[in-house]
Amino acid sequence: MLEMSRPLNYVTAQVLHFFQPFLVVLTDAAAYDQFTAFLEQRGSMDYIAERLEAIDAERTSRSTAPPGAP
Repeated sequence: MLEMSRPLNYVTAQVLHFFQPFLVVLTDAAAYDQFTAFLEQRGSMDYIAERLEAIDAERTSRSTAPPGAP
């Protein structure tokens, strides 16, 4: 899903800016601004996808490691 939405990351950031007055009530305003600024950057969706894959690979390697192994 992230790879399909790659071309829309800037549009998504703009939609989040539009809904900011409503969503800031539920979230941290500074973190929300940082996230929308991050989404405006080219390659942000690639970074999120790569990070999720790395976390998944780490979790998979932990679950298949023998007990007591670091």
